[in-house]
Amino acid sequence: MAKIPYLTCLFFLSVFVCADALAGTLDQSEIQQIEEAFGISLSQRQKDELGAIVKPDTIESWREKANSRIRAFRQSDLSIIVRDSLGNPVQGAIVEVKLQKNAFRFGGVVTVADLTDANGKLAAEGSTTADWQNITTQLFNAVGLNNGFKPKITGQHKYIPGFLAWAEDHDLDVRAHLLMWPGGGSLDFQNQLSGIPGTDYGNHLSTSRTSDYASHNVLGAVEAWANAADHEKADRKALLKNEVDSEILEWVRQWDVYQWDVVNETIGNTLLQQIIGWEQMAEWFKIAKNNSYRVLSQGRSRYSSTGFFINEFKIISAKPAFLDGGSFYNSRKNSFMDRIDKIISDGGPIDGIGFQSRFKYGPVDQDEVIKRIDDFSTRYPDFQLAGTEFEIKDGRDYLYTELERARMTEEILTTYYSHENMVGLNAWDFMSASSDPDTTEITAAMAWYDGRIKLNGLVWYYLHRIRYSTDVRLESDHTGTVTVPAHKGDYLVSVTHNNETYFAEVTLTGNRVLEFEVEPGFQINAGLSDAWFNPSTSGQGFFITVLPDHGVVTLAWFTYDTQFPSEDASAELGDPGHRWLTATGPYQENQSIMNVEMTSGGLFDSAAEIQRTDPPGSDGNIILKFANCEEATVKYSIPSVGLSGLIPIVRVAADNIPLCQALTGLPDVMRQSN
Repeated sequence: MAKIPYLTCLFFLSVFVCADALAGTLDQSEIQQIEEAFGISLSQRQKDELGAIVKPDTIESWREKANSRIRAFRQSDLSIIVRDSLGNPVQGAIVEVKLQKNAFRFGGVVTVADLTDANGKLAAEGSTTADWQNITTQLFNAVGLNNGFKPKITGQHKYIPGFLAWAEDHDLDVRAHLLMWPGGGSLDFQNQLSGIPGTDYGNHLSTSRTSDYASHNVLGAVEAWANAADHEKADRKALLKNEVDSEILEWVRQWDVYQWDVVNETIGNTLLQQIIGWEQMAEWFKIAKNNSYRVLSQGRSRYSSTGFFINEFKIISAKPAFLDGGSFYNSRKNSFMDRIDKIISDGGPIDGIGFQSRFKYGPVDQDEVIKRIDDFSTRYPDFQLAGTEFEIKDGRDYLYTELERARMTEEILTTYYSHENMVGLNAWDFMSASSDPDTTEITAAMAWYDGRIKLNGLVWYYLHRIRYSTDVRLESDHTGTVTVPAHKGDYLVSVTHNNETYFAEVTLTGNRVLEFEVEPGFQINAGLSDAWFNPSTSGQGFFITVLPDHGVVTLAWFTYDTQFPSEDASAELGDPGHRWLTATGPYQENQSIMNVEMTSGGLFDSAAEIQRTDPPGSDGNIILKFANCEEATVKYSIPSVGLSGLIPIVRVAADNIPLCQALTGLPDVMRQSN
């Protein structure tokens, strides 16, 4: 395994730092960002453990391949070109590129009542709704509800409108689970139901309990069919079908969401399919697609599209192959694909596949995870894929340490993010009471109701907000250009030039060029050619000449040595302490970066061979910058003698000021004509 090279971090993470030098160690800026986000102080242990996980000092082959995919599929080049209103490129403009929202949905599934603490869970733990809302918005850019969007769970429906409004106010996309869970249990050999309704059969189906938003009773319609006489069965079956269709129609048209689970867990829940037909799954997709809020809202939807998914558990997160040779996964995969193929063959407009992604069997091989995802992306290349109910959850087979849980969170999120067809990963019911009697809920959570963030939650935040984010500040080059390898998503781009800032919002979906036109600043022109000096050091000064045809500025600096010459030093002409430096450089707008030359070895009015700095610039440089036609600065650096500083200068005489003012702001072609 090879160490991560410097360019790997630069290229993939867009943070412009050397990962090799920082392996295992959080930057101070990263620590500050995390602490400010959650209003906490990280302990040294948290810093050490988080750093070791998110900045590994070695790179396994799976991670190297994931990084390559991320660069190929998750990043594009965003080029910003800055020109003035005359069309000239602007060098040295400050360009800031900040990702506002990643295109990948880093989602969190929450309890809808927590928005207002309607159940008192936050207060009981000494926390507040403000704490909960801050944690949710810091961790996630999308949200869903664990039970709120289920027609059966009527007690939570009243909170949905307020939750949707809050999510929109905070630019959190909303995913909905679900439209139809087709009921556990099955018909017996006599085509009859047996056992306890809602337990042995029909669990997950809506009942006679209603709300202001849900009015259907699918379980009741199932029982009416089951209890009907033989000659009434056909009519009852039609009524059951209508009840199911009507519930989907009622439910899907009410809520503005970017994604729906249309049907859930069809491998083990087949009651409705057995009664009214397997082809009905396709019909459920048709009803959802044709009657969604986005379709019926006449343009009032937040979203440009709504995706319709089939959702299933223990697919990507099925037993690893080392436990059973892959037999369990292959069986589940084949059954799931049979369901998907049936929907497609019956004309169901399915858009995507949801994998619940609860990992319960200990650390997994990420090459195996990506292969399982590839099984589906290869079979269904046009479908979106999503992790819908992600948890690293203790089970009968394995109990995770918190360090393992956090490390697996980093690995799974990295792998999912790296896959071209994956559109999101949603952390299920991410917050728990620290005293929950179900310890698996405590351990799987990313945060507790008392406001503390667990290590796996810190890992999730780091990947979402730091590693897979782009936030850079650069200067435009001589062509006026900045190019950034940026993670796809919504951006705020700003350009600052001459104390004016210009903004643009842009959505990056592929390589893109964004052009800014700024007001031209002061332009170097031939009217600046003159004698200049600093009045506080009279007797020294500069001859500056602008050569527009060549696009360069020359400077002769008449000054003295850094120390007085010895008393016995003499000169036949002038002072033995006199020094003469020259500099030349191209100019852009109001400044020129010039190479300093020291000339020696010559004699007065003689052809004697002289010596110049070789190579040019090795003696230092000067940045000559004009504020206007009357003021400038000379910033010098002469490392060979350890000198650097800044000298404000003005003209010796005002004769050329009118010419300079007349030429200011004219295009190059007009300046050259003079």
